[in-house]
Amino acid sequence: MAARASAAVLPAPATSPTRRRPTAPARRPAPARKRRSGDIASRTVGAVRRMPESPAIRGMARSRIWIGVIGALLAGIVAVNVVTVSLGAGLSQTQTEIQKLERQNTILRSQAINAVSIPTVQTEAGKAGMVNPPTDEINFTTHSPEHFAAAARRLAAQGG
Repeated sequence: MAARASAAVLPAPATSPTRRRPTAPARRPAPARKRRSGDIASRTVGAVRRMPESPAIRGMARSRIWIGVIGALLAGIVAVNVVTVSLGAGLSQTQTEIQKLERQNTILRSQAINAVSIPTVQTEAGKAGMVNPPTDEINFTTHSPEHFAAAARRLAAQGG
C-alpha cells in the first residue's frame, strides 16, 4: 500500500517551456501595380480560349439549346442594326430641318436689313407726310428737369 500511496503523490513530469517562434519583420504591402491594357487583353484572350472547353459550352453545343443561343444572338444583332438605322434616319431629318431653318434665318435677316435701310425709312416717312429738313435748319437742344416736368403736365392735361 505504501507503494501505491507514494505513486499517487509523485509530481507530474516536467514539461519543457514553450518556445516562441521568432517573429519575422512586418511585410510591406506590395506597391499597387498599374493595370496595363496588355494584361487585360491577355486575360480576355485566355478566357475566350478556355471557353470551348467548359462543360457548359460543350453540353450546350450537343443539345438544341445551341440553336436558341444563336437565334438570340442574331436577334440582338438585328435589334442593334434597327436602332442604328432609326437613329440615322432621325439624324438626317434633324439635319434637313436645321438647313431649312438656316435658310429662313438668312431670308429674315435680309428682310430686316432692308426694312431699316435709309431709303426705305425715308420712303415710309414721306408716305406719312414727313419731310426731310434742310441741314442748316437742324439744331440740337438740351433739356433740364423743368422741361420734363412741363412736358408731363401738358400730356396729363391732354389726357395722355
